[in-house]
Amino acid sequence: MKSKQVTQGKSTKRYHSAEFKDQALMRMEQEGAAATARVLELKPTQQLYAWRSAKKLRGQTSEEQRLMQSDYARLKRIEVAQADRVSRDT
Repeated sequence: MKSKQVTQGKSTKRYHSAEFKDQALMRMEQEGAAATARVLELKPTQQLYAWRSAKKLRGQTSEEQRLMQSDYARLKRIEVAQADRVSRDT
C-alpha cells in the first residue's frame, strides 16, 4: 500500500494510490470505518466513505448511468404530471 506526503506551507497532504484505497476499503468492510481510519492513520473516517462512493461510481458503466438518468427524468415527468392534476382538481 502506497501513500505519498506532500508539504504545502504548514500543512502536509497525503496522496494515496488506488491500491491503498482498495485495500483500505476491504479492511473497512471487515473491521469498520473507525478502526480502519485509526490503524491507517487517516484523519477523518469521511475519507473512507468518499473513496467508497467514488469506487461505486467508477464501477458503473455508462449504460447504467444512462439508465439511472432516464429513470430519474421519467420520475420527474410523472411527478410534474401529478402536481398538474392536483392543481386542476382544486
